[in-house]
Amino acid sequence: MIDNPDVIARTMIAALEGSSVTVAELDESLRYVAVYSPGLLLGGRDAVGHTDVEIYGPQGAPLMDLARRALASGEVQTGPLVVTQGDTTRHLEVRISPVQQPDGARRLALLTTEQMHLEAQMVEQERFAATGRLAAMVAHEVNTPLQAIESCLHLAGRVNEETERARYLRLAREEIQRVGYTLRQLLDLYRPALETTSLDVNGLIERVLTLTENSLSRRSIQIERDLSSDLPVVAGRADEITQVLINLIFNAQRAMPQGGLLRLESGRGLDAAGRDCLIIRVRDSGVGIAPELHQQIFEPFFTTSPDGTGLGLAICRRIINGHGGTLQVESTPDVGSCFRIEIPAGEKGAGSGMA
Repeated sequence: MIDNPDVIARTMIAALEGSSVTVAELDESLRYVAVYSPGLLLGGRDAVGHTDVEIYGPQGAPLMDLARRALASGEVQTGPLVVTQGDTTRHLEVRISPVQQPDGARRLALLTTEQMHLEAQMVEQERFAATGRLAAMVAHEVNTPLQAIESCLHLAGRVNEETERARYLRLAREEIQRVGYTLRQLLDLYRPALETTSLDVNGLIERVLTLTENSLSRRSIQIERDLSSDLPVVAGRADEITQVLINLIFNAQRAMPQGGLLRLESGRGLDAAGRDCLIIRVRDSGVGIAPELHQQIFEPFFTTSPDGTGLGLAICRRIINGHGGTLQVESTPDVGSCFRIEIPAGEKGAGSGMA
């Protein structure tokens, strides 16, 4: 049995050479002071003396948030990280452990491993499911103007009066424009964001509501908005935040089978660490969630719906965690639920990269 720490360390480093596992050490300024195994995260990069944001730009922000939490709490922090290099996207699991040095200095031990491919497949499966639900809504919104266009063209071909024919053709053109607007909104909503950008959160909310409000109205669900114009700058991936909003709105719809009130709010506040943050709330007046299920609903494959996958909320939380934020629920049975999203402010945002 080897009991010499130096020998153990050299043996472990040799065993990890060439692997996808990253093992490194950071100081209190969150700069790398040693890289023992570069792995997928740091392979081919000059990391020592640099932070993750300096190395990766906004993609490194979630890792730095985990490191800050580890320093502040003195506890191990874990979370997802996605890094894109050229055409290759890597899904990583990060573990950061605080270490007290003999001289009193604090260090952070970093370990990253690649996520299983199966998990990435589950993320894609849920995204396709959400897209399918939205497409079903949009199909109805497109079908109505198409029927109107058909009727207008039929009538325009039967009338002899030029003024009447022009009126029917004008109505058909207006309906075509309406279809085009709906489809453009859908394309904008699901256009992949390969890089993080400053998010227009209120704009994302309005786009999602544009595509869903008629369907919600047919189900006797009233929509209220309380969108603040004084929002902090938050960077991230618009397609991922869109996926979260769509999932939360669909969940609210299912929670109100007899109709009710859906309210979306945006604003600023302070998170648990006292940082300025963006806050989004999605409230419904539905059936509510039992207190003992408030954490279970975020676990993969847990569902109370007979046709649910049990992945929606788990992936929503993972996306928000990937932006350095949190997703929580407050709910009372027979009263309703409120899902609260918090994302730290900052121009150097993040993104889970679950494209």
